[in-house]
Amino acid sequence: MSGCCGQGPVIISGSAAATPRVDVEAVLLCDVLADGTVAGLALVEPIYDTNTGARVGTRIVDPTTGATYTPAGTLGVCGSPSDQCARQISTRTRCDDTNADGTGDVTYVEVWALDPCDGGAPQLLGAYRDGDFAQPYTPTAPADCPDATADTPVVLGTVCYDAGGGATRTAAVLKCAACGDPAVTYLDTETGATLTAPAIVPCPAATDRSTQLLCDVQADGSSVPFLRTFTSDGTTTSTADTRLDGVTAYSPTGTVGVCLPVNDCASPTTPTTTVGLCLADGTPIAVTVVRDCNGAVTSEGWINLTTGTFSAGAPPAGTIACGDSRSIQVSGTFCDVDQAGDVVGLVLVEYKYAADGSIESVRLVDATTGQTYTPQGTITVCPSGTEQPEQDLAVLCDVAADGTVTAFTRDFRRDEAGAIVGFSDYTLAGAAYTPTGTVGVCDASTEEIDHLQLLLCDTATDGTVTQFLRHWTVDNSTGTLTAAGDTLLDGTTAYTPGGSVGACESCARQVIERCGCDDTDGDGVGDVTYTELWAVDPCGGGAPELLGTYLDGDLTKPYTPIAPVECTAADQPPGPLSTGVRSVTGTAVQDLAGTYPGLQSVSLAVLSDRVLVTMSDGASVPVPAGASLTWSVEQEADTALAAASFAGASAAASYLLNWTYR
Repeated sequence: MSGCCGQGPVIISGSAAATPRVDVEAVLLCDVLADGTVAGLALVEPIYDTNTGARVGTRIVDPTTGATYTPAGTLGVCGSPSDQCARQISTRTRCDDTNADGTGDVTYVEVWALDPCDGGAPQLLGAYRDGDFAQPYTPTAPADCPDATADTPVVLGTVCYDAGGGATRTAAVLKCAACGDPAVTYLDTETGATLTAPAIVPCPAATDRSTQLLCDVQADGSSVPFLRTFTSDGTTTSTADTRLDGVTAYSPTGTVGVCLPVNDCASPTTPTTTVGLCLADGTPIAVTVVRDCNGAVTSEGWINLTTGTFSAGAPPAGTIACGDSRSIQVSGTFCDVDQAGDVVGLVLVEYKYAADGSIESVRLVDATTGQTYTPQGTITVCPSGTEQPEQDLAVLCDVAADGTVTAFTRDFRRDEAGAIVGFSDYTLAGAAYTPTGTVGVCDASTEEIDHLQLLLCDTATDGTVTQFLRHWTVDNSTGTLTAAGDTLLDGTTAYTPGGSVGACESCARQVIERCGCDDTDGDGVGDVTYTELWAVDPCGGGAPELLGTYLDGDLTKPYTPIAPVECTAADQPPGPLSTGVRSVTGTAVQDLAGTYPGLQSVSLAVLSDRVLVTMSDGASVPVPAGASLTWSVEQEADTALAAASFAGASAAASYLLNWTYR
């Protein structure tokens, strides 16, 4: 919780190309005996190869020890449906003045439990050094934290740009946080290089394979959880249902729907894993942590996602984010120039890194053959006009006499002058291949169509909500988006909406803040600032409920105002930021500046088609699919964004909005 005078959240969006790895989806389930007794907890981990999408295995392990777990009963969803009034966890960043100079020099985080319904006093669960829940901390002299550096760069989002040669890369968009310079900087997310006026293009479409946990609700009200895998072939969507082990086939016998959420504290501990990390040699790992019912977090160890081996303690030295580095990297192309000034060879410099990230060895590589290179002259920057020999890859088709078509890969080799000097043929799996029929370019018509789907809710006039899937087809050559129809969650049964169609939303009660001022000296002007906590029902329309009032947003200082008055602009410090998020489909105008007069920032992520954006200059600008942009006030003196309006260019437009407001 920020309090009246605290800084609001910083919204950062970004993506980076990750190295191919095995992807793991973990599901926590309960081992329920025949008499209803819970015998234990099991972590079911279906494993998929992210290159092929094929399942490569399934693990069922003890979430506490990581050891293989054998169920004694039936695996199922733990606990009862979550309560709207479950206690919520909030964090607050503080500073500790350990050297008594009046300025906080140690940063720590307080973790609080809030009661959104009964109005109970907030409960301090603990304090932790630098936000690391493995380091409990006891402050000696809490003090205000120093202001952040005024010129700290802020990541506004990510875009894709044309890198030349048919390649598309990702760039991060940065801007000075507090200075008045409106210019932005583009950085390549993989190399970190600064880009000058890159050509922005739509980002490549994501994979069309997904798995969802669903429940088969029987006539007696009981439910059986199972996994449904959706696979798109570019035209239609097929589904496959399995048990939670990801292998055993399952056939629903009742009504299929989304499983009800379970209480986070239905069991004493809830283990979770954090993926996206790799060892120095590129092996993907997952770090496991446990959060108990009091909110305390402890680290257990890490799992090798290739072998499934669990190791206690911290990951090895040299562990980095997947895609940030590799054990072996190759620099650009250099030339071997003899004494006469002639280029006698093209050379690559290969760096091999040790586990701790230091350079272990350096090798010169022949750019044509890939073999170790022995210099004949001086290795230096190539003269103008000298280029690296290319190895071009093309997917061709081998058409037999009976019309059978076999796709394969042809690898062309070129010399320094660009002439083709040979080629090799391989299957799409990488094995050697010899064509037997007529070789030609494959018919790309089937590759020009992508299939998209979105889970929506159909709300009838009586309030009944039915979930269904809406399908679209996308012509990749033109970008045209066409509705292909609606189906039930099985992906095949046709469905016709009969009510109001929109995104499926949660109706859990939300806690919001409001700043108030108290006139303690009777002069008509507020001289004490306090914070009110309110519980708001976003769906049922119930009256907001006051949970408590606190001095300066400090949950340790309950406050009872004597003479509440309206805060004036001169006396009121910057208020806390509230946030909102919305998934939008179609052409309806989303006027955020008109709806939220205190609008501070807006982030836009275009999922399909184009979105027309209108800001304070009054001009409507189309933003293409794949782009992510953010607008915000430049400094605290600004009241709010003057204009921020969004509308889909067609009925097929789909996008996400995320905003903050006072």
